[in-house]
Amino acid sequence: MKVTVRVFGNVQAVGYRALVKSIARSMGVRGLVRNLEDGS
Repeated sequence: MKVTVRVFGNVQAVGYRALVKSIARSMGVRGLVRNLEDGS
């Protein structure tokens, strides 16, 4: 299964990526979390 999720708002430089990674790992989810040029 593949799911793409884009989050917009104040998500850069606040630890959001690390939080998402931590939650995903605890749930057995694998994937990629990154900041895009458009701020998402």
